[in-house]
Amino acid sequence: MIEYLLFAPFKLTGGKPVFLPGGNKILFLSLHRVRTSIPSNSCNAFLDISPDKLEILLLHLKSVGADFLSGKEFTNTEAPLQVHITLDDGYKDNLINALPLFEKHSIPFTLFLTTGIPDREAVLWWYLLEELFAKKLHLKIPQFNIDINAARIDKDKEADVFTFLRGFFLENYAAFKDMIDEALIKAGVDNAAFLEQHGLSWADVRKLCKSKLCTIGNHTHHHFCMSKLSPKAVLKEIGHAQQRIIKETGTTPRSLAFPFGAKEDIIDLSRLKGLRVPYAFSTETGIIRNFDKVNKLSIPRYFLNEQITPFSLNMMINGMRHRVNKLLY
Repeated sequence: MIEYLLFAPFKLTGGKPVFLPGGNKILFLSLHRVRTSIPSNSCNAFLDISPDKLEILLLHLKSVGADFLSGKEFTNTEAPLQVHITLDDGYKDNLINALPLFEKHSIPFTLFLTTGIPDREAVLWWYLLEELFAKKLHLKIPQFNIDINAARIDKDKEADVFTFLRGFFLENYAAFKDMIDEALIKAGVDNAAFLEQHGLSWADVRKLCKSKLCTIGNHTHHHFCMSKLSPKAVLKEIGHAQQRIIKETGTTPRSLAFPFGAKEDIIDLSRLKGLRVPYAFSTETGIIRNFDKVNKLSIPRYFLNEQITPFSLNMMINGMRHRVNKLLY
């Protein structure tokens, strides 16, 4: 209700983007899965967008004069509105559903690849938790007094339990990976099957690389929460992903996206000796008005998902979405 009241005055005018003379705006947008069918009860719905909705938003950005930047260079235009689209993790639907849209509209993009996905070594626990609820499975991690039987959880409580588990995994997964993986296997979720069905293979990644529109970025190897790792472990995660991408695609990433991107994940990368990636992206929100003054190792991005509308995009462009987020969250 508060959010509705804050946006109400802008809805009266359609919330059209405002561009001041002599200034420009740079907007980075983050996608994850581009799915033709989005489960209505998905705990990960904030990561999902349909191809139809994505095309609506791309066309809207074009209609307000957006100049789409290449992933190889982020400030090469004087257009009032500059936009770059990114896709995180490495899902097969990025190749099947997203690439045709980007090629249809000649829009460049960056794929921030978690190399453990094509290597079939990453554990995408947030989707395994979704499977836990969907199949009514029983997760027990006695070392942490976790005993959750999804069959006994009311439907209206699932989101709260998922939020609790997500916080637990963010805090503990990197340090207790083997223990937690064993618990997930005992519960009956199948990470290998998920990766095989929904994750890009290296052959898929190379198909994406054949498009001149695609730039490959680094999204670490295991998708651990970076703030829970030592500086040495962070460099290892980034460095291993860098080497795998170079070996499999022949390209050297110049940009990195934090695995989870929010405050609990972000660290000061400038303190890491040996980091050779000049750009790093978060999912903290914000519109950029002067790229020369922004922290290049924590560049803000907005999520694009099925709930985003052209009006929502206008609010991002005008900087209002960021202001409201600050007030509410």
